[in-house]
Amino acid sequence: MTYGYLADAQVESGDLAGALASQRRSRGLRRELSAEFPDNATYAEAASTACYYEAAVLGRLGRWKESLALHRESLAEDSTGSFSLCRVGEALAGLGRDAEALGYLKRALRRHEQELRADTVNLFTRLAVVEDLARICKVLARLGRSDAPAGCARTTAFAEGISVEPDHAFPRAFSRRHGPLWARRTKPWRGAGPRLRPIIEATVWRRGRGTAGATRSGPIWRRADS
Repeated sequence: MTYGYLADAQVESGDLAGALASQRRSRGLRRELSAEFPDNATYAEAASTACYYEAAVLGRLGRWKESLALHRESLAEDSTGSFSLCRVGEALAGLGRDAEALGYLKRALRRHEQELRADTVNLFTRLAVVEDLARICKVLARLGRSDAPAGCARTTAFAEGISVEPDHAFPRAFSRRHGPLWARRTKPWRGAGPRLRPIIEATVWRRGRGTAGATRSGPIWRRADS
């Protein structure tokens, strides 16, 4: 875990090369631990999570081909994973392979929507749906598709429809580190989706295979229909 936290700090300071080296050391150690204890699901999950973190740093470095290979590896281990589907789509879009990316992003969206129907109040799932919609919006626009405006309008409407209660543990934990952004609220936050982006960036990936957009998805969160 130490190398993972070190990598977080290196990313924050802009040392992406150092972060990549730290993530690779972290992943190597986690894989060794998982191999030594093959029946331990926690260790297996930790190794898989490390694969994501390494791929994420590679994406930030613009090394999308290597990032894609790792995301495909994660998807092969968990072929039903909506999270890995979105990550493969993200990497394909990073490589300019938008038509291929669209298929993966739509599959991720369908699965996240199924998860949301099963648990309609789950904030992380709602944010995952927003990310899927926003990435689809961007890809449709880059492909020059006629349905891009409608897709982007749907993204904005969904994001603006997210409401978060002021006592929700997730944003409150964020406010302890990042000031009064949330702590001063006494009423539900309507249209919270776009405003939660910095919280997502700071927190959500520390959940392992979390949901929603990491820092790389910032531009499409700012205005999905621009």
